[in-house]
Amino acid sequence: MADIHINMSVQERAPMTALYEEHSGAYNLIGAKFDVVVNTGKTLLGLPEAEMLTLGIYYNDPYSTPVDQLRSRACLVLTDPQAERAKAAGKNVMIVPGGKYAVGHCTIGCEQFGPAWAKFMEMLPTQGLKSDTTRTCYEAYVGHDRNTFTLDLCEPIL
Repeated sequence: MADIHINMSVQERAPMTALYEEHSGAYNLIGAKFDVVVNTGKTLLGLPEAEMLTLGIYYNDPYSTPVDQLRSRACLVLTDPQAERAKAAGKNVMIVPGGKYAVGHCTIGCEQFGPAWAKFMEMLPTQGLKSDTTRTCYEAYVGHDRNTFTLDLCEPIL
């Protein structure tokens, strides 16, 4: 496995409104839910895929939670008017909390999500940072092709 390089920064992130689909089970099987939110963005809202910002929100620690109890959401970030159209069509819409986040920018392969998070979380205390457990972490997908993902790992911090 190739070494994972993470560029870490601390950022103040604005709250985001997002269309979402719930996923239960192994985090690496969430892909079909992303297909649903992207398709909804295209068909209901007329968004070009290249302009979409998608997020993966992960609610449980996969190292201490049984796989069948893992909860996550595949999300598509929307403007307020887009969110109103999505709600009117009966779609799930949520607010992703803003605030101070440690952000790890990286490009990884499909099998490197777990190792990237592990490395990123090990970096936090070395920078004097502490997680804020009242908010959840997420991944913001900047771009991807068939084999690699460019993303921001976002961990809320105090």
